[in-house]
Amino acid sequence: MPSKPRKKPAKKASKTTKKRGVVKPTTSRRTSPELNKGRLREDIAYYEDNAKDYSRRTKPTIKHPKGLPLDSLLPNKFDDKGNVTEYISYDGDIKLTDADYERRAINPNAVPTYIPIRKGNKITSYYRQGARGQVVTRYYRDKIFGKTFRTTGDTQEEIDRSIAYEQSNLLNKHRRQSRRYSLVDSYLLVHPELEVKKRNGERDKNKTRVAVLNDDNFIQLVERLQSYNYELYGLNIQNVELMDAALYGSINIGRSEQELKALRMELNESKDYQNILVELGRRLPSDTFPVDTSPVRYIPDHVKPYYESKNNSVEFSEE
Repeated sequence: MPSKPRKKPAKKASKTTKKRGVVKPTTSRRTSPELNKGRLREDIAYYEDNAKDYSRRTKPTIKHPKGLPLDSLLPNKFDDKGNVTEYISYDGDIKLTDADYERRAINPNAVPTYIPIRKGNKITSYYRQGARGQVVTRYYRDKIFGKTFRTTGDTQEEIDRSIAYEQSNLLNKHRRQSRRYSLVDSYLLVHPELEVKKRNGERDKNKTRVAVLNDDNFIQLVERLQSYNYELYGLNIQNVELMDAALYGSINIGRSEQELKALRMELNESKDYQNILVELGRRLPSDTFPVDTSPVRYIPDHVKPYYESKNNSVEFSEE
């Protein structure tokens, strides 16, 4: 009698590995379409108010290695209707067509910046608008705001806006990288074990920097610090006046300035904010003063000697 075929064992459900410290984002519509449309109108209005910056500089030349401000150029040629078709520098070294002049004036800083909100070490699915402090969902940031700003339209204004959006993303990426690089050396004071040495015993600067930039703890600390930096950036007199107008129905300059000072001090006294800087080697564990109130040259004159004597740490250079 033939044996019965064996049943294949049921496949075990595969275990999905969640990234440490990351909350699964959601793209659900958590706000009404009307509210999202209103926010988009505000973002577009904010951009249009700052879309062109004629203090931006031309490309560098041999004679002007830093370029020249656009608003220093003079009209040089005109069409039949009296419109400017060419601009020229005072010495004739730089010439720009009207189209190039306007293109150089596109201001990437006019594009609203949305910063991911963190809760402790975890990334949430919400973003905060840098200038106004509004909190929005990932859906709005990616599917409404992002799609609108990165889409090239039919009008010159829409084309310029998409260019500004692309430049803004590149600029913010560069700023984040620069911020990380400036924190590498101070972080090494706290974590000298990340130092990579060459065969002759000298520090390999490039490999050491890569080791720090890839360190999970360093990455999380920098992201948390960035959230505080943007929150501090959003605390300005204009935003406080808007809050006062909503709360009291009027604006009192003296009251708004006092509130702004109090809000900034409250943020700078945050223990979490201070601890992040301690872990990044920017202040001492025993420090109790608020952030941004340390003496001049505090890091090289106080923090550096403390950690170097404690850990026999690596060479420090402040960028």
